[in-house]
Amino acid sequence: MNASEKLFEARALSAFYGRVHALKPTTVWVGEGEFVTVLGPNGAGKSTMLRAMTRLTPATGRVYFRGRDITGLATHERAREGVIMVQEGRGLFGQMSVRENLILGAYTMTGSDTAEQRLESVFALFPRLKERYEQVAASLSGGEQQMLAIGRALMARPKLLMLDEPSLGLAPRVASEILETLGRLNGEGLGILLVEQKAPQALKLAKRVYVLSLGAVVAELPAAEIKSHHELSRYYLH
Repeated sequence: MNASEKLFEARALSAFYGRVHALKPTTVWVGEGEFVTVLGPNGAGKSTMLRAMTRLTPATGRVYFRGRDITGLATHERAREGVIMVQEGRGLFGQMSVRENLILGAYTMTGSDTAEQRLESVFALFPRLKERYEQVAASLSGGEQQMLAIGRALMARPKLLMLDEPSLGLAPRVASEILETLGRLNGEGLGILLVEQKAPQALKLAKRVYVLSLGAVVAELPAAEIKSHHELSRYYLH
């Protein structure tokens, strides 16, 4: 793929936690409108990689967005460019209402559309949020909180949406519903980089897969070539 077709690229990204080399020099990219999944066992460095990409964790290496070097941009500046992450744990403001949490996601808002228009588009995706829009976030179920976290990210009109284990701790039906919604968003042209443990469904959605093990990318594969989660285990044990 030409550089002009790459939405996002991290080159030789590396991160430490103290003396622990949590992410070894790693190169990962996402094409325009592409769905990419990152798989790997616990402790492989998946969350660290996303945090390094968004500069939530200090890192070395270079980061490019639509061909422009954004390495020097802070997390909020990368968000203004359209690089938005939904962190594991969701990061909601529990005592604020659903509506207030969503409105916070529009702080980068530019352009002609209004926050109310963005709210309606989120409610169209997640009708349950509209039903609960005056409830405080802490009163929602786990699945509803995850919907709220994704909805808040969408309020910023991302060009690349990164998600760290969005199905973690959710009932299978709810997890499937959320992953299906991500598939619909990708079908509308949104670039997605998904870290996920639920490999079977993630593989159905993705075009390409990166496999991380011990802080390093050990494989980059077309998702269609991976027939089972069992097949991935040989990479995990690399």
